[in-house]
Amino acid sequence: MGVEVVPTFATNISFFGQILPSGDFDVALFAWIAAPDPTFAKLLFGCGGFNNHTGYCQRLVTSDLDQAERILDADQQARVLNRADAQMAKDVPVIPLYQQTQSVALRSTVRNFGLSLNTTLTPLWNAENWWLER
Repeated sequence: MGVEVVPTFATNISFFGQILPSGDFDVALFAWIAAPDPTFAKLLFGCGGFNNHTGYCQRLVTSDLDQAERILDADQQARVLNRADAQMAKDVPVIPLYQQTQSVALRSTVRNFGLSLNTTLTPLWNAENWWLER
């Protein structure tokens, strides 16, 4: 289709400290690893957000994210965040590629299971040490 792709690789320090903040890129492949937190969402997708490297600015989304930070009731907060999410799904400020899975054991007979919050590890991290108590 006539598009030339020239991959450029950078160290974490250069990429997150210089390239992303400067906006000196056409496409950037990376992932944020964070809890579902309205404050973090505002930093990524709010107008003028510290980590909003795409420059996405939709005043209704920013307003919803501001409001969600101040809501204590989980159901009401979810309603406002879902509204912001629906608007962002229409706008497509970023292209999500995939979501890393997590494994969790819920039975008391599974022993030595360790949940890793580091999503760069595989879902079966530490599986060689798991065992089933009979």
